[in-house]
Amino acid sequence: MRCASAARAAATVVMLLAGLLALPSPAQAAATGRALTDAELAQISPLRYHETLGARDDVAARFPVVKATLNDLLVPGGHAARPLCHGAPWNNGTNLQPNIAYTGYCWDATDTTTANWYPQGMTGSGDAMNGSVNYPPCPGCPGKKITAVSWRNGTFPANAVPRWQANQLARVTFTGISGAAAENYRHALLVEPDGSAEGFREINSHADGLTWYGNKLFLFAGGDPAGRVIRVFDLTQFWRMNSTTSGNVGCVSGVCSAAWSSFALPQIGYYEFRDAGGCAGVTGPRPCFSGVSLDRSGVDSLITVEHVQAASGRVVRWPLDFVTARLEEGTDGLVRPREAWFSPVWDMQGGVFYDDMGVIEGLCPNGYPAVSYMPHVTVGGVSQSIVNTSGTQYRKSCLHQTIISADRSRITTSYLTTAPGNAQNLSFWPASNELWLVNEYRGDTTGSYGSNRQVLSLNCVNLVC
Repeated sequence: MRCASAARAAATVVMLLAGLLALPSPAQAAATGRALTDAELAQISPLRYHETLGARDDVAARFPVVKATLNDLLVPGGHAARPLCHGAPWNNGTNLQPNIAYTGYCWDATDTTTANWYPQGMTGSGDAMNGSVNYPPCPGCPGKKITAVSWRNGTFPANAVPRWQANQLARVTFTGISGAAAENYRHALLVEPDGSAEGFREINSHADGLTWYGNKLFLFAGGDPAGRVIRVFDLTQFWRMNSTTSGNVGCVSGVCSAAWSSFALPQIGYYEFRDAGGCAGVTGPRPCFSGVSLDRSGVDSLITVEHVQAASGRVVRWPLDFVTARLEEGTDGLVRPREAWFSPVWDMQGGVFYDDMGVIEGLCPNGYPAVSYMPHVTVGGVSQSIVNTSGTQYRKSCLHQTIISADRSRITTSYLTTAPGNAQNLSFWPASNELWLVNEYRGDTTGSYGSNRQVLSLNCVNLVC
């Protein structure tokens, strides 16, 4: 595998260098991060899996939830996705460099602007299926191209009952794609069966990262108060609620609710660090995962990135077991990372890799190169990548092309393109060479950063965009 991988990597490096040479000279500047030593890698706390499948099945047996399939979320109805709709300056509101080919879609008018929910994680059927972008959402159902996006909640208005505070709810949105056009979508609240009188409860999570592997959905969270850093869901069983008029979560007197959602997706297991502690700040033994992606270029693995307000966040590769569709465990039942690097990209939110090539989303270079077609502020004569509008700071997001060296000792990143404001996670589908990107920005009324909430698909052959 490594010989073929090295040959392909050499070819893609040639393509990448050719592309970089075509950009203005400041864009040729590159930044490098080193691999963690064996001792540093061993300091990352291993993960332990806890199964809760029985708790899910107990709820389905004792409470009036109706089992549903993913196909039920994709039938006509629900919310209507829209073609890319912003039409603002800077490449139709995408903020992408003009030479990058892309498609995408907008949410409906409510989800585009709501402050109750913010998109975070990005994945889809191109992750789920090895060698295809189409996923059969139920036995006997036709294959379908699907995107999946996780959302964390904001603070609901004072008149909402209950008045949920930020990061107390998490949901996933499934959107059917036909050709290059998005069709309809529905939300499913993520819930945890807990053995209580109500049967299940909400999941308090920032819903940072999301990836889809076989029939399983993995939700990664940096600041989960329960210390459950990865939650696992089974996409073969959703629950249909018999009430959508209540903000409650659970079943009371025969009324089952999922915070106004028609569907809930119950957890079947979770991973926690060996010492059961939550993530510990930055670069400690328990990384705070801000993003996750799936790499199917060889032996399947998950790639996590760590959000750090400096050039020291870690990119970590974790092994997967394709038989169980779970993380690969050692003989002691623990999951340990295979390799990792310190990233030179500040504020990483997402990253994808296809063997030795990658794209990382984070803050734009600090004026090097200057992104002349985007507004910026200058402090002390230096161009800053944070835009301040109406007293609120917004991240000026960029994508960084990334190469892992042949000896795996370092990663090198170079500016690729500016991205939609407050860009979040990425997902790469090698079968179609689609790099998917989601952002949480819900619009700048002052016009100084022409970006709005959207989902984009960039054309990137073997992750060279």
